This record gives sequence, structure tokens and C-alpha cells, in this order.
Amino acid sequence: MQKVLLSLSVLFLSIIIGLQLNYQAKKSIPPKGKVTFEKEEDEDLEANENFFLIRSYPDAYVDPRAYDAGMKDAIARNNVTRNEQLWTLEGPGNIGGRINCMAIEPGNENVIYVGNASGGIFKTTDGGATWFPIFDSQPYLAIGAITIDPNDHQTIWVGTGDLNISGYPFIGDGIYRSTDGGVTWAHMGLIEESIVSKIIVDPSNSNTIYASTMGIPFFESMNRGLYKSTDGGVSWQQVLFVDEDAGIIDMVMDPFNPQILYACSWNRIRTNQISVVYGPDAHIYKTTDGGSTWNMLTNGLPSYTTGRIGLAISKQNSAKIYALIVDTMHVVQGIYKTLDAGTSWSNVTGNFSNETYGGQGWYFGKIYVNPENDDEIYVPGVELQRAMNGGTYWNTVTPPWWTYEVHADGHYLDFVNGSTFFYCTDGGMYKTTNDCSTWSDAENIPNTQFYHVAYNPFAPDDVYGGAQDNGTTGGNYTFIDYWSRIYGGDGFKPIFDPINSDLFYVETQNGGLSYTNNGGFDYYDFTNGIDESDRRSWDMPYIMSPQDHT
Repeated sequence: MQKVLLSLSVLFLSIIIGLQLNYQAKKSIPPKGKVTFEKEEDEDLEANENFFLIRSYPDAYVDPRAYDAGMKDAIARNNVTRNEQLWTLEGPGNIGGRINCMAIEPGNENVIYVGNASGGIFKTTDGGATWFPIFDSQPYLAIGAITIDPNDHQTIWVGTGDLNISGYPFIGDGIYRSTDGGVTWAHMGLIEESIVSKIIVDPSNSNTIYASTMGIPFFESMNRGLYKSTDGGVSWQQVLFVDEDAGIIDMVMDPFNPQILYACSWNRIRTNQISVVYGPDAHIYKTTDGGSTWNMLTNGLPSYTTGRIGLAISKQNSAKIYALIVDTMHVVQGIYKTLDAGTSWSNVTGNFSNETYGGQGWYFGKIYVNPENDDEIYVPGVELQRAMNGGTYWNTVTPPWWTYEVHADGHYLDFVNGSTFFYCTDGGMYKTTNDCSTWSDAENIPNTQFYHVAYNPFAPDDVYGGAQDNGTTGGNYTFIDYWSRIYGGDGFKPIFDPINSDLFYVETQNGGLSYTNNGGFDYYDFTNGIDESDRRSWDMPYIMSPQDHT
């Protein structure tokens, strides 16, 4: 239990430090010759500049190397006094948090590994009934990729860093390997590459590993692209480099010929000053010699500036590949299919809805194909979309997001078979066993990303908080899997009136403020008087006066 509790403490600390790293020098400028786009709400991030400046002064930004040294020093010190303190895991187990990736042990669906956006790795050996953390002793808990060696299921490869690179990026320190199912870990390099988006082990030779990386998102560098190891991860060679601000976001391997791989590049830089989410270097590349040479695929694909790209390859016919491409407006530009291993592509977008991404194409960008039916393809987004005919006709296969039966914002799929698979979202992981007819919550991992916690004097045994994409919630350990949702949106700081038990206040993103005076049955806005044109932080500070709580 104490290990799980320490997991939550480290998770919370990693969130705070992750925010700290997001600050970049005021002197930073967009990469030369690259297209940049600043979301309207990104202007609110400028309000955080003073927060970061205070912590980096006199330097203009937090040095990632200094940060890395500090993180590793903190782990090495392993404060004994803190470890001996008694902690109780209060929860929640039912609310969920953002899961970036997962891996199911081949031939044994009871063993599953889950990689969290900022909460390390959890493992189950009983099909999800119980979970335990296995990565908490490492300095970086943002996970972007998990791969199980197809020849040795006790060997697990993990890529750190949040591959979705949101407004508050969580960086990593490269790649790790476990040879005992996650009991112990060895760091295997790619520190400077920071964010690892995918790992593939050659099924014909476990010493050959490919790792796609996005690099540090705060500045341009040569340390990004696709890397290959032929000695089990002891050394790495960069086999595909596209540009100093373009990493490799996805790749697939031919299931019948491990010398053939496809990889896609993406221009992505994120600081508090600029947000590069598309550019001229977003392309699909192919190698037929294990990465020694690459060709850019073009016939039928867009020849103009685009954004993030996702790939999926058929398990039955390796010449059939799907590609999803995001456009400069952050919706799906097109879904493409090739039947000749990339020589030519056809557009199978059909009736795919642009509302699927909610204008956040850089945050999604994945596509999947059913391993038993290569005409059945899936695209995660605000809700999960599916086409049964190889494209052209799409429909939603998860319940409406606002019911919370399946949380909004999906990031990853992993199949047990053609009708049973798992779906990872911003609010945990879900499972269907009947081809999407019904869904069930598949985990009770305490990985909710809390921005703030609060004390309610009228319910002193309960704990309350505001969480990323999971609103305001509260409860305690006695009903850890049944915490209640108090308010929606992204939740921030709740405040409870010290006199009136029915009166309390909640906050949502960008300074949205509401209150209830009847114990939560009704909520009312109280932002009147705040200039709507003024900047408000994503997590806007507000307080209650201790002298006058009105």
C-alpha cells in the first residue's frame, strides 16, 4: 500500500515540475521558415511566465540538463524520513487519469502494463482486478510507449515522455528495459531524445530494436528522429533524421518482413511563447533494408503543409496500410489507404466528422486496424470512431462522452482479439468484449491528475480536489472506487464556506468560476466583473478572504 501511496506523491510532484519545465526563454522565436500557430487560449499561458521566471532567474529558462540532474539527485537521496511516514491512499479509484499507452502480454490477457501521462506504469496479473505500480523508483513518470519482447515476455521496453506534447509537456529521459516483468529496470539510453513515441522489437531478433523519438519540445535539436539498436539497446544509431524541429511520432513494421518499416515525422515545438503543431516536414517514410535507406512516400498523399500523422498496418496483408493526417486547422485532413505498400494512396475519409478531434488534432492523431479484419479501422478522439468497410463510412462506437460511461479523449487501443480490446482515455481505460456493443471500466488505478486538493470542514474525513479533464471530485478510502463527481470540465481549486455547509465554490479551466448554495444541486456563475478580455491562467488563482468569507 505504501508503494502505491508514494506513487501518488511522485505523480503530484511530477505534475508540478512538468509545469515548471514548460517555461521557455522570452527571447525564443519560432523556428526559421516554419509555420507556427498559437491557439487562442494559449494566450492565457502567458500569465504563467512570471511563475517560471521566478524559478529560473537569472537564466531565461529552466535548463533540462539541470532539471534532469535535480530529479536524479532527489531519487538518489531517497528521503528516509518521508518514506517512514504513514500514508493512506484516499483515492479515487473510479475517476481515472490520462493513459497514453498499454501492452498486453501475448497469449495471456491477464497480464497488462499501463503507461500513464504522468503517473508511471501500473501492472496487473489478474486481468485488471488489481493493479500495482512498477516504475515509481525512476525519475521520470511520463510514459509514451510500452513494448513487450515477442520472444521473451519478461522483457519489457518503456519509452518515457508524453508523446502527445500538450500545452504543458512532460519530458522523459529516454528508454528503459526490464528483464523480469517490471521488477527491476535498466536505463538504456536516448536521454537527449527525451520523448519516445514508440518502440518496436524485431520478432526475428530481439537484439534489434527501433525507437521513434520526438526530442525535447522546448527547442530545436538534432536529437530526434528514429533510432535503431542491434545489440539489445546497449548502443543506438540514428537511422532517420528529418529536421531539427521534426521528430518521429509513429511507425509500423511489416508483420512478415522486419526489414520493412514505415515512419511518420511531425513538426512539433512547444514553449510558452510559441506552438509549432504543423510544418513542411510532416511526411511518411519507408525503408526496405532495416533503416539503412529511406524513401518519402508521396503518390496520393498531401503535398502541402500538414500536422501529426498516425499509421496502422494490416496483420493479414502487409501491403495494406492506413494513414491519418491532421491538417493546419487541427482536424483530420484525411484518412488514406494503400494496397501496394505505399506506392500509391487513396483517400478513404468519407463521412468522418471533423468534430471528432474538437480542434485538438495534435493531441490525438492515432489510427488502428482490427488484427483479424483489416477493413475495420478505428480512430480515437473525443469519442471513438470506426469504419467497417476500410474507410468512407464512419460511426461513433462509444457512448456520448458526457455520460462518463466511457471517458472523452481517447489515445490508445490494444486488441486481445477481433472483438475484445481496451481503450485508453483521459479518464482511464475501458474494455469491450462484444465488438463495442457494451463497455466496462477496466481499471481502478489511482492516477488522477489533481491540480489542487481542498478541505471541507463539514466533511473532515473526505478529501476534495480538482483534476485534469475530470472536474471536481471528492471522497475517501472507505469508498475508494466510488468517489463522486461534483462538477465537470477541467477541475481546479474548490473552496468550502466555513459557516454554511451548503455553500462552496468550484473552478474550471481558464478561470471559470461557479458556486452552489444548496449543496451542489444547482451551480451559478460568479465571474461578473472580471474583464473577459483580460488574460486568465488555465489554472487561475483565487482565494477566500479569511476575514470576510462572503
